[in-house]
Amino acid sequence: ERDDIQINYSIKKNYDNLSHDKIVDYISKTLPLFKKIIKKSNPNLVIVLGDRFEIFAFTLAAFFLKIPIAHIHGGEVTSGAFDDNIRHSITKFSNFHFATHNIYKKRLIQLGESPKAVFLVGSPGVENFRKIEKINKKKLFKEFFLDKNKKTILLTFHPETNSIIEYNKQIDIVLRSIKNLKKENFIFTFNNSD
Repeated sequence: ERDDIQINYSIKKNYDNLSHDKIVDYISKTLPLFKKIIKKSNPNLVIVLGDRFEIFAFTLAAFFLKIPIAHIHGGEVTSGAFDDNIRHSITKFSNFHFATHNIYKKRLIQLGESPKAVFLVGSPGVENFRKIEKINKKKLFKEFFLDKNKKTILLTFHPETNSIIEYNKQIDIVLRSIKNLKKENFIFTFNNSD
């Protein structure tokens, strides 16, 4: 929207208490919607990014409707998460591959993709990050009431989606492991939808 690109379809989804059952429900409910959108717009190519189950559902619809697929971020690895399975599945459904690093380009080729269909392009997210105006450290500490004389720890937790340990128990383990750190500032970033 900020780039004045016309958005023809937008799907908003609330991910409160996302469970594996709800992911299956999401995929089964959105496949008919994605089919309808693809058939109505009749694209020559779809471009998908990443390893999310939403993208997986859209990729499935495009694949079976015989629309060529270009995938950004294939060949990457995320330890402990089902993202790898989703990402590699999207790769196998895709016709063109835009790798963000030479290591990932090689992995895509090892996965059986044609070297002629694999392109090293870098990460679009990194390019966007370079454009973001950084917040001043002094302003950050003031805004979050942080003591500038203490060490500051930034903590981001993304659960291991392939683990048999429930997500809430995983975060409990993290919190118990830092409970004795009383002399530090902590900044917790928001987790992803998992």
